[in-house]
Amino acid sequence: MGQIGSIIADTATVGVRLANRLTHIVDFFNRSYDTAQEAMRAASDAQLTAGTPQENPIQQFRPTLASLLNFYMVGHITVHLGQVSAWRRIEGMPPA
Repeated sequence: MGQIGSIIADTATVGVRLANRLTHIVDFFNRSYDTAQEAMRAASDAQLTAGTPQENPIQQFRPTLASLLNFYMVGHITVHLGQVSAWRRIEGMPPA
């Protein structure tokens, strides 16, 4: 196999490895998200209406645990899904 053939073969091998890693990442994300949803469903109203657990600047925008969890489970997660979308496109995969 010539040099160009080797480069193409190496690129294909790397692409398969990255696709496998991405599958692992997505599977881990899905399991973790499901676990977080279960924990939120099991939380009591008292737990959810309690103040944000640690002092930090976000408290002024998310004063209760419920509002903080809503931000992470609905808003912040879209940042990470956008990262997965970017990885897919870099690897030449179609949009999900």
